[in-house]
Amino acid sequence: MPLLDLENIQTAVNWERYIALVQFILLVYEWFLTLNEEIEFFWQQDCKSRIPAILFYVNRYLTLLGNVPIFVLVFWPGPIYPSFPELGREQLDIYMEVLVLVIQLNIMGVLSAFSPCEAVEAVINLFAFLVLFVIRVTALYGGSWRVRALLSGLGLGAVSNAAQLYLGDREPPSVIMPFLVSEKMGNIPLFTDLEQPRHFTYIWIGFFAFDLSVFLLTLWKTYQMFRLHWKYTHGTISGVITRDGLLYFGAISAVTLGNILILVLGTVLIKGILVIFSSVLPSILMSRLMLNLRRSSRCTEEFSSQTQLSDIRFFRSTRIVDREDDRINLHQIGDSLQRRMIDTMVEP
Repeated sequence: MPLLDLENIQTAVNWERYIALVQFILLVYEWFLTLNEEIEFFWQQDCKSRIPAILFYVNRYLTLLGNVPIFVLVFWPGPIYPSFPELGREQLDIYMEVLVLVIQLNIMGVLSAFSPCEAVEAVINLFAFLVLFVIRVTALYGGSWRVRALLSGLGLGAVSNAAQLYLGDREPPSVIMPFLVSEKMGNIPLFTDLEQPRHFTYIWIGFFAFDLSVFLLTLWKTYQMFRLHWKYTHGTISGVITRDGLLYFGAISAVTLGNILILVLGTVLIKGILVIFSSVLPSILMSRLMLNLRRSSRCTEEFSSQTQLSDIRFFRSTRIVDREDDRINLHQIGDSLQRRMIDTMVEP
């Protein structure tokens, strides 16, 4: 291939290392930026259920610490074993498979992610994170079966594309890559087969349709909530879910679209540079969502406590008049206020 010269190979290696550096800096920066909130909302808080905290710790620190070996292998100056340059990539693939599998066990349970291809594992890892938001988006629409059927159909289509890639991509790296390219690439798991980019494009188009659908559904619900009831939803758990859902799927959709454009328009050596980054970004956003939910939950509890104390003082000091016909029925007032609040929150 004319593209497999030393200059193009070095360019591909540089781009791969730039992306690896960016994703590792994002992980470390996010950890330092939110460490105080983690200590406040998780370390110093007595939780009734420890499962959310365990999921948070595993998602946060497994992704952070698990990317350290990937960062080292990508920046390693050459193959780990010069006599067998493919072995470094095979070890990186095995490590990525174990890392992704553990993350999936933490988020979703076993999701049948035993693919030897690193890109397939990253895509299915992304799908594991998306399922959590499918549940939340369905809940925002009151458990609508239409929304659930739409998202489930799109998700199954994306998984079917992943299965197609798994069945079509069976050649080992030593057959796909010439020895010269394999030696110069070091431990970076890139591919040069012309059929693989087409399979990857099908995969990411399916997930882009899935992400975009969830993003549009969340956007429409957010528009309805904040257009009519902004003062009631601001700072609440539902407000946090819609706000973070927009940011989450907006970012994921943008990265997925960029992945598709690179797979279609990029040169053969740089077509897979965003695959690993696409599996790191959901983990960062999921950790931020859990921190925001804890903050919102604490604010709600404090407001509820203050309201209850105020109500106690109010009812203890309320005695309107002694005449029976002029006495205000406090129960009727409470029922009326409750009905007004419900009518206000109902969608038009």
